[in-house]
Amino acid sequence: MRVNPHYNNLLVTESEAYMANSNGIKPGQTPGNRGGIYREQGPRGGSTSNYATIPDNHRAPPTSKPGGVWVPTNITPNSKR
Repeated sequence: MRVNPHYNNLLVTESEAYMANSNGIKPGQTPGNRGGIYREQGPRGGSTSNYATIPDNHRAPPTSKPGGVWVPTNITPNSKR
């Protein structure tokens, strides 16, 4: 177990930490050329009803709770530009 940096007294197991960060991007990170529609995933791995359209090479918006990530639902095709 390790301490979650966003909650001082909350312990998070390694599997929960892996689930939250497995295939999502953190707020402020860029998806590179994998822009598209992303769904917010909570800090404990549960899905929320928040969606965001993140263009290629733009930063992800903040999540509603600390420790959340954005998980891709639909990825747009790469442009030739």
